[in-house]
Amino acid sequence: MTEENDTKTLHKIKKTYSRIVVVAGTLMGFVLCTYFFTLGILIDGGHTVMLWVEILTTVLFVLGLVYLKPLALSITRILLSANAEGRHMLKGMTVADIEKVPE
Repeated sequence: MTEENDTKTLHKIKKTYSRIVVVAGTLMGFVLCTYFFTLGILIDGGHTVMLWVEILTTVLFVLGLVYLKPLALSITRILLSANAEGRHMLKGMTVADIEKVPE
């Protein structure tokens, strides 16, 4: 019974992790595309404050995309920390461990 619970917990962790990666990556990509098309409008309109906000958040989003998987693992740990089994399984887990879990 414990083996079955461990397998279910691992699949739940992987499913949550995968969803976070997809949603976060899609949202960051969408915002970056929007920034690309609004950059000229902000420059022509003289909105320097909004231009600097876009530049700074663009740097943060690019870093977020580079470190997306460790970031998603941290968010998964936060979301599944209420469950004792999930907390125990996630304690020493790395991104490579989650990638090894079969579908």
